[in-house]
Amino acid sequence: MNEYSLFLIILCVLLERVQSSKVCLISDFTIGRFTILISKGYDISLIYGWVIAAFFGHIFDSLTLPIMVMFAIGASFGWTEAINAPLNGRKQRIEALDKWQFGLLGKPNQSWLALLARGLLWGIPLVPLAYFDSNLMKMPIVMMLSMLLGVLIAKYLPGDKKDRWENQEKIRGLMTGLIVAGVVV
Repeated sequence: MNEYSLFLIILCVLLERVQSSKVCLISDFTIGRFTILISKGYDISLIYGWVIAAFFGHIFDSLTLPIMVMFAIGASFGWTEAINAPLNGRKQRIEALDKWQFGLLGKPNQSWLALLARGLLWGIPLVPLAYFDSNLMKMPIVMMLSMLLGVLIAKYLPGDKKDRWENQEKIRGLMTGLIVAGVVV
């Protein structure tokens, strides 16, 4: 691992935390008669996607923008209950499920399975780009492991329960950066 990878890993941690805080760097803008609506956090997800692209050597090339967009699409699915339930050691609440949680993934006692599925959903949009860079095929597994490890480690860290959510975000970013750095090496 070099200084470049270390910098990207630190960016993963920071962007993971900022992304879910719904900070918006780019506001809605108008071009002619069309207004482009920027969902809060989506611009951060695009920047996070650039970091992932940079890990794979696509700092500014023909794959940079597609990787950024596909990563942001994967990040855009809801994930509140899929993380909250296992993080707090409880069953999923049916009324709090996200739209993608149906069937087995929506069952109250399947919170860990829903968490793994959420990680896969994050990485799957990158799979078609593996035609151009085979390393991108690994991103569903990377994101699945990052989601799982973020929750597992944060759940058992000493400290206040109210800090678990923020901790799992930081840990997920760290795990994503470390695993991607390991995949690239």
